[in-house]
Amino acid sequence: MSDKDTIDLLNLTKETQKYSSFFKMNHTLICNPTFEKASLLVGGADADVLIDNTLIEIRTESQFGYKADHMRQLIGYYILSLLTPSFPKIDKLAIFNPRFSRYVYITIEGINSNFDLIGFSEKIIDILLVRSSLSNKDKEMAWQSFFNKTRG
Repeated sequence: MSDKDTIDLLNLTKETQKYSSFFKMNHTLICNPTFEKASLLVGGADADVLIDNTLIEIRTESQFGYKADHMRQLIGYYILSLLTPSFPKIDKLAIFNPRFSRYVYITIEGINSNFDLIGFSEKIIDILLVRSSLSNKDKEMAWQSFFNKTRG
């Protein structure tokens, strides 16, 4: 590893420590959470970290800014979580970039106040499940999880 890379990693660590309060959990901490069989619907998926009810994507891009792809990825993870019975409830989606000392989040409630995320999720799930190779039992379990989490 070059000296430049070493310095960069030390700076990222230092910046992350400034935000340590965002990474303290009260009841749930899952590093690299997966979405069980729902991950198979998209060719595999795993998030960065779930702390309590906040799903956090950690980004270290070298240029400052937020990309729509990052939020689309988090919304995709949220949809997969709805299909996963054991996955904890998600209330917030967050992006953390230690390179620029930025932590931003949006609540699921906030998204739903401007956009029918549940209706959108239901349509996406229908498309994914119709095209999937999951067993009928697994498809039924995924729908049951969705309905329990969204209408529960």
